Amino acid sequence: MRRVVQLAGLALLVVPLTTGCSVQDVLRFGWPGGVTPQAEAMRELWTWSAVAALIVGVITWGAMFWAIAFHRKRKGDDDTPPRQTQYNLPVEIVFTVVPTIIVAVLFGFTVNVQNYVDADVPNPDVRVDVTAFQWNWRFDYPDTRTPDGSPVSTQAPARRSRCSCCRPSGASSSPSAPTT
Repeated sequence: MRRVVQLAGLALLVVPLTTGCSVQDVLRFGWPGGVTPQAEAMRELWTWSAVAALIVGVITWGAMFWAIAFHRKRKGDDDTPPRQTQYNLPVEIVFTVVPTIIVAVLFGFTVNVQNYVDADVPNPDVRVDVTAFQWNWRFDYPDTRTPDGSPVSTQAPARRSRCSCCRPSGASSSPSAPTT
C-alpha cells in the first residue's frame, strides 16, 4: 500500500510538470487569454468553476476509493449481506442540500458575470452590428466609413465549392459556372 501511495504522489508531481504549460496556462484550464475586463471576468468564472468541480471530484473519488478499499469482502466473511442503511434521513438531506447549494452558488456567480458582460456602455467607442446566419457571422460597423463613404463590413465573399460532393447533380465543374 505504501508503494502505491508513493507512485501516486510521484505521478501527481510529474504529470503537471511535463505538460509544457506555464502556471498561468494551467490555472486558466484551457480558457484563452482575453483583452477586455469582460473576458477576464469570464475567465475567472471559468477557473473557479473548474476548481469547484475538481474539489467535488476529489471528495467523490476519495469517498468511492475509501469504500472500495475498506468495505470489501474479506476472507472468513459469510455470505450474509452487510447491514442496510436505507432511509438514513441525515445522509439523504446532506446528499440533496449540498449539491443544491453548489448549483445555486455557481448560478449566482454566473448571473453576476453575465450581467457584467452584457451591460451596455452608454457611449461606446465603436458600434458593431452582429448578424448570425447559417454557418457564418456578419459584422457591420455602421458608424465607420471607408474612404469612398460606404459603411465597413467584414463579411468575406462566399467561397464557391469545386468538389463534386457539394455541387447539385448535373452542375458543371468549370470555374465560370456558378456552383453552390
